[in-house]
Amino acid sequence: MNQSHACSAAKPKNPQSRIHLRRLQKLQKLGLFTNNETGATITRAVTVDDLSAAYELVHSSFVSCGYTRAVPSGLRVRPFETSKDTATFIAKIDGRVVGVLSLVVDTWDLGLPSESVFGTEIGEVRRQTERIGELTSLAILPEFRNTAVTSELMRCLYAQSVYAGCSDLICAVSRWLVPIFGSMGFEQVGPEKNYSQSDGAPDPVRLLRLDNVPTRWHRLPPGADAVNDFWFQFHVAQNPHGAQVDDWQARSESLFDSPYEIAPLFAKCRELFTESNTSELTAIKRRLGMAFELAVPIDVLRSYHRATESIRLRLNRTGRAVAQQP
Repeated sequence: MNQSHACSAAKPKNPQSRIHLRRLQKLQKLGLFTNNETGATITRAVTVDDLSAAYELVHSSFVSCGYTRAVPSGLRVRPFETSKDTATFIAKIDGRVVGVLSLVVDTWDLGLPSESVFGTEIGEVRRQTERIGELTSLAILPEFRNTAVTSELMRCLYAQSVYAGCSDLICAVSRWLVPIFGSMGFEQVGPEKNYSQSDGAPDPVRLLRLDNVPTRWHRLPPGADAVNDFWFQFHVAQNPHGAQVDDWQARSESLFDSPYEIAPLFAKCRELFTESNTSELTAIKRRLGMAFELAVPIDVLRSYHRATESIRLRLNRTGRAVAQQP
């Protein structure tokens, strides 16, 4: 193990920090938070092929685990994925995507992925902070889960979250992932709930939160705490992905600003449009622009236009009635 990735500073005095240290050391023995010796290339998906491969892996992984039901496209694409600001990170070995992790930043019209289950808890976090980012679509092939693939994807996501101005990060995770995120300082918010959309057994998940993201590991002087020192080096000082986020974002914007290039990806996902309500379709249209008209199935597009016209007429009638009141 590279010494830059080892806990060699003073042992923490705080009992909770000592617990985090023991967790971290156990995870490192398994292969997490160590040097990337898998040969995997870690990057952001900024091409149609890479995005499609990422969505396919997430779909197959989530269906096999019973987290969600299978859809005809074989791709897990939600309204959140139609934004150029949703960052999907991938690990590739010999051209094959073996790991995925995405960051969705809170918006006024779509909110966050876990809000459908943890709406009350996320609402409380919103009142306490400035901008939330959510870790979502975590899918790693089993043979790479206890390797640096997982932790390098997290490094990418941390660098992106700072770039995006996130003050807090949240994630809804299964029980087996709690120790991994807990070692980084994520804490549980609210009770455990069921997040599964399949017809199988319930999948209890917990909402975890990491606060003060941009300055979290700057709070102690070097050498004061082994865990704090490790995370500062791992996520901040020696994070190789921080220098790449500008280029990644520019390439994502270039892709999403090219309607004839991005539209075919979403056109494959009929269920994205048929299962979205009018307000969600409007949010998707706002993000995709011209690509929306190219990607939406014609029957869904006609229904959407009828619905929006009905809303417009209703608002006009309401406005006239208000104006006529004495």
